[in-house]
Amino acid sequence: MIAWLALACGVAEDRSSETCGGCHPAELEAWQRTGHARGVDGEVLAAWLPEVREAWGEGAERRCVACHAPGWADEPDVGCVACHGAIGNLGEADGALIVDERGPIGARGVVDAPHGVEPRGFLLSSSLCATCHEVTGPRLLDERTGSEHAVSGRVEGCADCHLPDGDHDLRPRWEDALALTVRREGGDAVVTVSNVGAGHAIPTGAAFLRDLRVDLVVDGVAERVLTLVPVPVADGVPVALPTDADGFEGEALQAGETRTARVGLPEDADRIEAIAVFRRFRPEVLEALGVLVEDDEQVVAHAVP
Repeated sequence: MIAWLALACGVAEDRSSETCGGCHPAELEAWQRTGHARGVDGEVLAAWLPEVREAWGEGAERRCVACHAPGWADEPDVGCVACHGAIGNLGEADGALIVDERGPIGARGVVDAPHGVEPRGFLLSSSLCATCHEVTGPRLLDERTGSEHAVSGRVEGCADCHLPDGDHDLRPRWEDALALTVRREGGDAVVTVSNVGAGHAIPTGAAFLRDLRVDLVVDGVAERVLTLVPVPVADGVPVALPTDADGFEGEALQAGETRTARVGLPEDADRIEAIAVFRRFRPEVLEALGVLVEDDEQVVAHAVP
């Protein structure tokens, strides 16, 4: 059973992120660019939750909301209090966070502030992140970012990469994560991609929603040669959503893992290159949910011989 606990004595009337932003505008702006700020208001999750409820039941829907909108400070997202009020967890998974809503909690000692700040190392610990970034259900949802980090051999914690020097921008740093090469070998092109920089799989979390692929581009014509995400399938046939699936095919690129594709080249092939391309949402996911979001492809790595 998942448990959530709040210590609510002496709670201020307004603990919203917008209120925090009155004195911390830079942090608020950075937070607003992250998935934490979208909570259940994110277009894809909002459209998918009714599917989850219908396919897997109301209990499954509540488990999703527990991490995406934990309810601290009555916000429909993962707001400031959810982390800055966190004092521990009941386990490093499934949203079992213990929050003192009186917060805020600091990480670097007592500071001069118009409110109380209690220093706690838990704020920058990977254990805090794993509370919601280690998911063991419902049903096919199995998102093991915390476990991936634990077995990666990386000594850095989540905050060392995602919150460097107090930067609150949590978005991926592709330039440090992927190594991509392409070379000619006989009449073939050999494409290699490695996860050299992330302490977890790429992509991680809800990887089944994403699209990360490697294309070989021959004289300007691109062909997908590697798919680096788990794809939901039903009876072996790809489907858009896990709620329609009975399993997955493929998996994300694990920490330290390398994959290679060998592709025959036309005899008259002149220029070859390789690109790694990322989208937050696979097009078939958006189509199935009837959602329109701004989601342009990003070329996150490029290689030439």
